[in-house]
Formats: sequence, C-alpha cells, structure tokens
Amino acid sequence: MIKGLHHNAYRCRDSEETRKFYEDFLGLELAGALEISSTKTERPTKVLHTFYKMGDGSFLAFSMILKLRLCSRISGIMTCI
Repeated sequence: MIKGLHHNAYRCRDSEETRKFYEDFLGLELAGALEISSTKTERPTKVLHTFYKMGDGSFLAFSMILKLRLCSRISGIMTCI
C-alpha cells in the first residue's frame, strides 16, 4: 500500500520562470537545487533539479536540461562549442 510520495518530478524549460511561479506567486518554499554533471554511467550531462516543499512535507521537483558544451583538444588547442 502506498502511503505517500516523496516528490513528483516534471521537466521545465526555464528554472527561473518556474521558480518565480512556484515560489513568488504560489508561495512554495524553494527547498533545494542540485546540478547533475554526469549520469550514473559517467555519461556527461548537465541538468538542474529544483525542489519545492509542499504543505504535506512532499516536494514538487523540476528538471531543466542545461546547455552542454562539447569540447575537444586538437593539436594541443582546446575548442568548445
């Protein structure tokens, strides 16, 4: 039997716009933010997770994919796009 959820997770396009709505407009507390730079299999990624605390102690979580810069070293020169 499920007695509760720790968090529900959603994707968002803009973490700052999401924060303005959930924190400033709805009054939810921004409980934390976490930037992930690699997956469990060590694949590079760049995702920002934000968590907003609900009145029942659960959380709303949002993830935004950040731009991942691709870099390579050619003839000793580092180039990133």
